[in-house]
Amino acid sequence: MSYDAGYKKIKNYKEVVWSPVPEGWKPGDEGGLFPRQWYKDEDTGEYFRLSLATHMILIRFLNIGFNEITEKNIDDWYAREKILQGVFGAVYTEHDGTPIHITYEDLKRHIGMWTNSTLRTWPQFFKLVRSEAENCSRRERSKYEKAQEEAAAEAATK
Repeated sequence: MSYDAGYKKIKNYKEVVWSPVPEGWKPGDEGGLFPRQWYKDEDTGEYFRLSLATHMILIRFLNIGFNEITEKNIDDWYAREKILQGVFGAVYTEHDGTPIHITYEDLKRHIGMWTNSTLRTWPQFFKLVRSEAENCSRRERSKYEKAQEEAAAEAATK
């Protein structure tokens, strides 16, 4: 199933959703697990890509448990975002490691954005968070145990 999103219901969506690309940027420069979407304005020839806030919100929709941002759900949306930030950290960080968080203002500016992501009740959301946290814990334990085994093997050869 494809992951679809809509932006046109956002007030001033072109200014909120799209940002000019850095000088020298060209299609294909985006790397990483979730490269930002981009488009070329056919009238001007200029390239635009998703704003960082829009991109982060788009990623968070996958876990938040809502499929749109509305005046009615924004407080719950933000509460869930704060929980995810507390458990897993920010979606992005600056090059120096400083976290970049989704703010309440970001969400207010994105009222009207929608995706076809899965709706989750609060109990379903907490179950997902717990499951993901347990998976993180298992991965960290596995890395730790592997490092301990490698250190013991190295010590045995000396």
